[in-house]
Amino acid sequence: MAEDWDKVMAIAKQMEEEACKGYSKTALDHGKNPRYVEELEEYNAFDLLTGPCGDTMAFWLNVKDGVIDGICFTTDGCKNSCAAGSMTAE
Repeated sequence: MAEDWDKVMAIAKQMEEEACKGYSKTALDHGKNPRYVEELEEYNAFDLLTGPCGDTMAFWLNVKDGVIDGICFTTDGCKNSCAAGSMTAE
């Protein structure tokens, strides 16, 4: 039984490595540890986007005196969507 589990885990690791090829370390980090994931309580700009695969992403932005005072996003998408939203907000 443990031997089967080890095989499954080895296959899962190989699949993740293949899926991550071509992405920078920065993008991978944002996908695993996204920043600015929340909804702003105070904002004066908002947009909701739907990607070609059906993922949705919302951005909140607060601008005061011409300077960005707050930004965040939410998504129901995969790690790629999380990375894109996080990197955009940052």
